[in-house]
Amino acid sequence: MIITGGAIAQPSPSSTTDYDPTASLSLTIPFGAGGIRDFGISLNLLTTNEENAWMGGAGVTFYPARDNKLGCSVIGGRNFTNSELHFGYDFCQKVFNFGVGVLDTKGEDSVEVLQDSDIRLKQDVEQIATLDNGLKLYSFKYLWDDTTYVGVMAQDLLQQAGYRDTVTTGNNGFYAVYYSRLGLKMVTLDEWQQDNTSIFL
Repeated sequence: MIITGGAIAQPSPSSTTDYDPTASLSLTIPFGAGGIRDFGISLNLLTTNEENAWMGGAGVTFYPARDNKLGCSVIGGRNFTNSELHFGYDFCQKVFNFGVGVLDTKGEDSVEVLQDSDIRLKQDVEQIATLDNGLKLYSFKYLWDDTTYVGVMAQDLLQQAGYRDTVTTGNNGFYAVYYSRLGLKMVTLDEWQQDNTSIFL
C-alpha cells in the first residue's frame, strides 16, 4: 500500500466531531473576607473537553482553611489548552467562587471525526479501487450535496470483523465511520484524481 501525504479532506456537511465530558482538578478561591486564605481544592465534572470552548459543570471542593469543610458548586467558564478558568456558586458554603484548573483537552487535530458513510445517504455510487488491506473505495455524492467524494462504505466495514469498531450510528440514525481508525480521510474526487494517495493520513 502506498501511503504519502496529500490534500486536505473536504468534510461532508453532516460530519460531527467527538468531544466528551471530562474532569478537572482546580484551585478554588471563594469571594469573601478570607480571600485566598480560604482556598479550596476542587474536583469538577465538565460538560466538554473541547479546547478553547465554553463549558459548564459541577464541582466538589475541600477547604482546608475552613476547618476542612466541603463545598458543592455549580460552575461555568472556558477551557483552554489543558487548563480551564471558571466561576461558580457554592451552595453548601453559600459563597461565590472562581477557580483555575488543569484537565486533558482535545483540539481539532486530536479528536476523532465521524463522517456519514451509510449507503442510504449516497447516490451515484461507483467502486473505484480496492486497497491492499481489502478496503473498497467508492466515488459517490451525498443526497444533499453535488460534490463527488471518495471514501468507504459503512455497510462494507460491518461485514469485516476487524473494522466493525470503526462504525457507529450517528445522531441522524444512519451509519457513520471514524475514518482516522482506518488510517484514511475522505477526499473529493478531484483530489483523488490529482493524487490517489491523498486519501491516506
